[in-house]
Amino acid sequence: MVIDLELARRLERVDALNSADYALTLARLEPGSRAALVPLGPGYAFGMGPDYPINKMACLEFTEPDEALLEQGEAFLAELGVPARISFCPLGRSAVLELLARRGYQPRHFINLYVRRVEPPAEAPLPRGLEIGPPRDLEEWLAASRAAWELRGTLQEARFGQVALERPEAVSLVGRVEGQAVAVGAMRVREGIAFLNGAATAPAHRGRGIQAALLRERLRRAWEGGCEYAAISATPGSTSARNIERQGFRLAYTRLSLEKPR
Repeated sequence: MVIDLELARRLERVDALNSADYALTLARLEPGSRAALVPLGPGYAFGMGPDYPINKMACLEFTEPDEALLEQGEAFLAELGVPARISFCPLGRSAVLELLARRGYQPRHFINLYVRRVEPPAEAPLPRGLEIGPPRDLEEWLAASRAAWELRGTLQEARFGQVALERPEAVSLVGRVEGQAVAVGAMRVREGIAFLNGAATAPAHRGRGIQAALLRERLRRAWEGGCEYAAISATPGSTSARNIERQGFRLAYTRLSLEKPR
């Protein structure tokens, strides 16, 4: 599958706005949190604060370098008390990457973005004893998330779980084995693209095909919703990346995350 500049712009914009949904949902649940989305010309800065993982700038790599926009985004993130971070798609302009280097940004990590066209779903049996559906309530979602992600159960983790569940138009699913919710997965559709995220399974239930089943269910829903593409990200070389490729996804590109030391 060939990823051209137009599709890369679309993927990055949709992914950025989907991430920003977390910040906007936290702002609604906690008006005093200062979580927000800030437009930066063609791009965005969005953040939840130091207790949360979603704080960065995005979509600034496709136009001429603009130092003023970078300064605006850096100021917003500094007010939140988090480092200045930015994502960079390799189809972006090298001049923007050069500007980031001059401003002291350093590589932080890589993430693979995988894409596939959404097609009519093939029939596949669920693993024995597994059922998939929306969480019955917030408590079940939080319990499943704690088990799947091996969380400690802190107040911040519970709030992030609530934010994930209450994002507008998000599809949140749990996998239940004998009635017990042991796996989670989510999806958000924008502009005909279904971005899949938030997938994990409790350790005792891994290796049974539960995540593959959750992925197929989200692709089925994407097809029913009229989506053109499905996208998902994973750490290069990870087990998740291999499982994603088995479901027909192909590597679109490897995105670079950069951070400016304080």
